[in-house]
Amino acid sequence: MYQWHIFLASLDPGKGSEPGGKRPVLVISREQINQLLPVVNVFLLCIGVSI
Repeated sequence: MYQWHIFLASLDPGKGSEPGGKRPVLVISREQINQLLPVVNVFLLCIGVSI
């Protein structure tokens, strides 16, 4: 996985108010770290606002 790329991630099972299902995520961790570790840091991308 490469830094600043967007992927669809399976976030199941969602707990409580956490989103579940497949969602777009932005990879924020560096490529060198992604190659060494079994985890990747991402931001969840979401659309829509509820007030």
